[in-house]
Amino acid sequence: MIEGVTENDDALAGFWNFNQGSGTTVFDQSYNGNNGSMNGDISWSTDVPPILPVPGGNNSLSFDGVDDYISFANSVIPTTGDVSVQAWAYAEQNNGYSNIIAQGDPMNGAYFVSYQSDNLMRISHEWSNIDVAYPFGEWVQI
Repeated sequence: MIEGVTENDDALAGFWNFNQGSGTTVFDQSYNGNNGSMNGDISWSTDVPPILPVPGGNNSLSFDGVDDYISFANSVIPTTGDVSVQAWAYAEQNNGYSNIIAQGDPMNGAYFVSYQSDNLMRISHEWSNIDVAYPFGEWVQI
């Protein structure tokens, strides 16, 4: 659990803790029901970020880096107004451009958090260089 955030916070668009450890659905712990479906070669893992154990166990998802993603029935990240997005991510090495979070079409207000072959993070559809090196080989909170 993230300090100051609870699953039933009315301001949350979604909250996924990935603690079920099995199945092909990631369950939204907020009241919004934004459950996601796993697509591609995704597996459950016990390799987790350095956070305290939580009820249900600590699990994460492992993607093969080719064509894996979680799909949602509707957009989850609001496309207007201020938003905050948080994720834990781990990449052993740089395999070129990779999305950590992505939503939408780049031509219509898409939202992306990615790293590219130059090892720097990019945000939004403008690919703004935020001059933050991605630390490969360790868990990072974004």
